[in-house]
Amino acid sequence: FTEHYAWRNERYGSIFIQTLCSVLNKYGHTLDLHKLLTRVNGMVAYNFESWSKSENMNHKKKIPTFTSRLTRDLYF
Repeated sequence: FTEHYAWRNERYGSIFIQTLCSVLNKYGHTLDLHKLLTRVNGMVAYNFESWSKSENMNHKKKIPTFTSRLTRDLYF
């Protein structure tokens, strides 16, 4: 049995939402949705590591995932 946890800053939201907003602001006008979400995945995976007072919850990594059934590029 595997347990899954989500880390969230009570003020700023989850690292995924923070990163998604950052990527949309920076690249949203030039990249399609698939490329945007791929950048989010990379940034969260490589730049995030949990910090907790509980030692067994420290230094954990996170990787978002997405599934697409789009048949064309989607730009905002």
